[in-house]
Amino acid sequence: MHRNKLSWMSIKWLRRHSNVSSQTSPNISCDASWMLLTAARVTAADALRIGLVQQVVPAAELMDVAMTTAQDMCALSQVSLQMIKQVLRHHRDLALKESLDHGAVLSRLLNLGDDVDEGIAAFREKRDTNFGNRWPDAP
Repeated sequence: MHRNKLSWMSIKWLRRHSNVSSQTSPNISCDASWMLLTAARVTAADALRIGLVQQVVPAAELMDVAMTTAQDMCALSQVSLQMIKQVLRHHRDLALKESLDHGAVLSRLLNLGDDVDEGIAAFREKRDTNFGNRWPDAP
C-alpha cells in the first residue's frame, strides 16, 4: 500500500519539478526519466536516495518528527525563511542564471536586516536567538 502511494506521489512531484532536475542533480534526472517511463514504484529508501524525500521515519514517529521540524523552523528568522522559499520557487521556475542572480539580490537584501546580526551575535555568545523578524528597510 505504501509503495503504491509513494509511486503515485513521486510521479506527481516529478511532473511539477522536472524542469529543475537537470540543474540540481544529474542522478535525479536519470531516475526521474526511469520512473516516468516505467511507472516504477519507489521504495522509501529509493525516494530518500534520489531526493524525493528528506527523511524516512517509522509511521509511529511521523507526527513527532513533523512537529519537531515545524518547531525548529518556527525558531528561525521568518524573514530568512521567506526569502529562502522565494529563492527556491524562483530556482524551480527560472533558468539557472536568472535564479542565481535573484538569489544574490535577496541575499544582499537579507544582509541589510537585523536578523543577520542577531544570528551572528547569538552564535558568538552561544545563546538562543531572538529574531525581530522584520524585513530590512529599503536602501
